[in-house]
Amino acid sequence: RQLGSVFKPILYALAFEEGMEPCQYFDNDSLVLSEYKDWSPENFDHTYGGKYSLAGALARSMNVPTFSLFLELGFEKLDSLWRGMGFSFPLSNTPSLALGTAEASLEEVAAAYSVFSNGGFKVKSWSIASIIAPDGNIIYINNSDMEHMRVLTKRSCQLISAILQKAVNEGTGTSMRTVYGVTSPFAGKTGTSQNYADAWFAAFNPKLTIVARAGASSPAIHFNSQSYGTGSALALPLVAMTLKKTESHPETARQFIAPFPGLPPELEGALD
Repeated sequence: RQLGSVFKPILYALAFEEGMEPCQYFDNDSLVLSEYKDWSPENFDHTYGGKYSLAGALARSMNVPTFSLFLELGFEKLDSLWRGMGFSFPLSNTPSLALGTAEASLEEVAAAYSVFSNGGFKVKSWSIASIIAPDGNIIYINNSDMEHMRVLTKRSCQLISAILQKAVNEGTGTSMRTVYGVTSPFAGKTGTSQNYADAWFAAFNPKLTIVARAGASSPAIHFNSQSYGTGSALALPLVAMTLKKTESHPETARQFIAPFPGLPPELEGALD
């Protein structure tokens, strides 16, 4: 299904791979592409003007600076990273790609965000860890080796993790704190597809990646307003209520809750 802004961290990770800094600024001025029938990227809140740093634009999910970033990076490098992170749906080189018109499965999104949480390695997902008989004998155990193929540098993942922590604490995912009372350290990103057909929220820490998507089986069935149809309204509550229960039970908290390591000295001032 269409990803909306859940796609953006992949584009920003590419920017960091290409040597850009979180404090690099892009304009937030209105743009019109005459060669694409006067198509124009719009911010969710319909505001324009000023400049946004890469960190600020991602944390607040701004569309216009994100589109400018896409123009600077180019399609080919983005397409290469997309495939390297394990996505199967082919990308189309259209301007709206930067805003999240790409499609993917729930499992693929979770695997991709796991790259951010584990420091840059692509992982192979599997469902069954083991099967234990009533008498305690293990009759099956999954011995699948994790694929340890690096697709992003540790530096890029540290920056994405730090920025998406800001998204939860100060940006589009703040209701996880203010409404649902999740206090544990998490990074997160909301996503809303065209016409509010798909609502997404992805959250992660060093031990856990959790992604929710809300929507009907057909994009033709959707909400008509941002009050009901956004990622923060539909998908974030599913993740937040799950995490609230997770952190409230000592056993699951030990297993799934972990703090993010501090940024290394050379990156400490990167988000100031």
